[in-house]
Amino acid sequence: MKNKITINNIYKQAKVHWPKFSIQFTDFEQKVYEADIAIQKVAYKDLYLAIAVCKRVNVAWEQFYFIYESHIKKKINYSLWSKSDIENDIFQDLMEKLPDKLCTFKGKALLYGWLIAVTRNFVKSYFKKKHINTIDIDENEQQYKDDQIEQIMLKKCTKLFKKILPKAISELKSDEQVIIMLKYEDNLKNKEIAKIFKIKEPALCKKLKKIKEKMKKKLLNIALQEVIKGRQDLNDCLEFFFNDSDITVDFT
Repeated sequence: MKNKITINNIYKQAKVHWPKFSIQFTDFEQKVYEADIAIQKVAYKDLYLAIAVCKRVNVAWEQFYFIYESHIKKKINYSLWSKSDIENDIFQDLMEKLPDKLCTFKGKALLYGWLIAVTRNFVKSYFKKKHINTIDIDENEQQYKDDQIEQIMLKKCTKLFKKILPKAISELKSDEQVIIMLKYEDNLKNKEIAKIFKIKEPALCKKLKKIKEKMKKKLLNIALQEVIKGRQDLNDCLEFFFNDSDITVDFT
């Protein structure tokens, strides 16, 4: 009796959360029991939506599509690597099958994470059925994602820094300017730069770290003075270029 009251309470909360459509309490109750976990741990709002989509409630499908369409497309894009020409076909095929697939959702986890797993597995299955020769998706999708993000950041930040970098470098001490040029223009390794300055590599690394911090502050101040797309945009770029990675950039 106590469980039924608790289930009824979360059912009412979910109903308030989704005011544009409704489902039967008995359907909701059955799914909660099927989850076989503590009622308090059930993702009841997501479960309510999934049941409604499963039952072909039109408004529910519209709500689901509005919330999750972009996330599903993004996951398909990451999983496909270089085969983006079939992205739309996979998306349409998946969306046709999702209402039935959502009938298996039990609210044990958030719907977002569940959908990501379903999408990944669907893409794998699609490749197998179509006999498409492809690289292993699991091993390469994260690398693809990282490469895409790096290219976007590289393009955006290089354009931004071209406007402000020369002035920031000019405000450094002469030896600091030389170190920055050797490191990021001539692409020398720390060991090579240390040899030029006749100091040990750890001392050079310590000095370079201080120069980077000084450059960050100067770049930020200059950018704010010139009102270049705000503080957060530049902060992202500073982290991108000064994170000790071996990114080669042409600022000329």
